[in-house]
Amino acid sequence: MDPSVLDLIAVVGDQTWRTPGWPVGVAVVNAIVGVAVGLGLLVHGRYGGLGQRELGLVTAILTPLIAGLACGLPFVLLPAALMETAEFAIEAFWVPFAIELAGSGTAIIAVLGGLAAWVHAPKGAANGLVPPGPVLPLLVGPIVLALGVAGPAHILALNLHGPLPTLDLDVGPRLHLGTDTTVPVKLDERTAHGWFAPPVRIAPTTPGTLGIEVRAERVGLKGLRLLTREVGEDQGSPLLPLAKGNSWDLEETVHHEAQYLWFVDGDHTSVGSRVHIAVEPGALGPLRTWTVIRTDDTEPAGRWTVYGWNGEVLDLATDQPFVRAGEPTDDHLTECGLEVLAGWQCACGTPPAPPDGLLGDDKPTAWASPWEIAGPARCTRRDQPGAVRAGVGAFLAMITVGLVVDMGDASRTLILTRSSKEPG
Repeated sequence: MDPSVLDLIAVVGDQTWRTPGWPVGVAVVNAIVGVAVGLGLLVHGRYGGLGQRELGLVTAILTPLIAGLACGLPFVLLPAALMETAEFAIEAFWVPFAIELAGSGTAIIAVLGGLAAWVHAPKGAANGLVPPGPVLPLLVGPIVLALGVAGPAHILALNLHGPLPTLDLDVGPRLHLGTDTTVPVKLDERTAHGWFAPPVRIAPTTPGTLGIEVRAERVGLKGLRLLTREVGEDQGSPLLPLAKGNSWDLEETVHHEAQYLWFVDGDHTSVGSRVHIAVEPGALGPLRTWTVIRTDDTEPAGRWTVYGWNGEVLDLATDQPFVRAGEPTDDHLTECGLEVLAGWQCACGTPPAPPDGLLGDDKPTAWASPWEIAGPARCTRRDQPGAVRAGVGAFLAMITVGLVVDMGDASRTLILTRSSKEPG
């Protein structure tokens, strides 16, 4: 028979703990045998007695057993009195442990009571009233007493492990489809010492919810927790392609238009700060990540860790969209909210559709974008009052030039000047 079938099982929260059940059976059998031994000694003690040699032998056996029991029981009962939550094994398994204590205590009291009656009874063997002392109870008694101490010792050993640990995986709540990695089990620091937790292999093959078993064990105690993770496609948004070497250079144009009454006195356009956005590879674990870096002439550099998820780009820190798609614009762009350009209302380019009239085998496999890669093309400050955008713009040799007219106020616009992708 599989020994695990006899294990004692306790559920603490969403974790399942197992400990061997045989000590409970030993405690029950020991109690029955102990009662029989004690009764045998008690009955015989009314008529028999012990000589000095036998009395010395019994004393030598009983002294360390009684001392060990007296010193160990308080440490067994103390955790149950102090702990309010089922963190310690004694609270998770309090019913079987109570049976162990009761069985052990019954056996010890029965044997010690029988021995006491035998030792202190008047000697009657000399006048031939009874046969010699009970040989079997004398042989079995020390065994019963030893097993009686083993029950509390078993409980004490489990509780010396400290609070039960919380089992978790060193991985976030989401996984990419098709990855195959081995992930270590994470234990909270205050309870991790002495536990063995084998790493878990994660290889999701279908999208949706994935169940993962996490295990940990120590001498006499095993834990199991079933965790769930969400599985999705490693596919980002075409508005901000995630690939090694992708980069975008944008230049801020500041347009001033002076006005006196109803007459335009003149205008002036100047170049402001330059913004560089780059994509670098991140971690290649069960969730593939990327690092988006923004450098600016006037602001500190910013870094974001993102990942592709079912056609979106999400921020790893918040699991919220890093790119928010909007409506198409009049110049074949798409409104896009970019966290990397927070404070700007942006329009992004996407790979264009094939020209009309090309069908079947004549349809090319890929079409070149107006610039090398799709991404942010034009961004206008969100806090610009009364800005009016003129539809003046052209793409020429991968250079985008735009003009924004602001009646009465200076308008600031980021215009894409260059985008590129490194080989590989």
